[in-house]
Amino acid sequence: EYYMENQESFIPFHGPGQWFDPDMLVIGNGLSLEESRTQMAIWAIWSAPLIMSNDLRVLEQPLREILQNKKVILVDQDPLGVMGKMVIKVRKIINA
Repeated sequence: EYYMENQESFIPFHGPGQWFDPDMLVIGNGLSLEESRTQMAIWAIWSAPLIMSNDLRVLEQPLREILQNKKVILVDQDPLGVMGKMVIKVRKIINA
């Protein structure tokens, strides 16, 4: 929420030579599959350094696929360094 609400303040300070670095990816170190996908997506949208905290040789296949997703990596490695931003927020309402 904080980053979404303040994104306009962050965007001017992001780009070639000045990257946001939210720390390393912890995919495979206790996150669920959905949490892992979410973390990888956020890092890519931010053009953040993709530094892993695990060993791909021993990682379960679904988690390895997240970390090696070429399309997501291309978003992260965009040469223009344009940081993604929230343009619409949709809340899912679950009926109990």
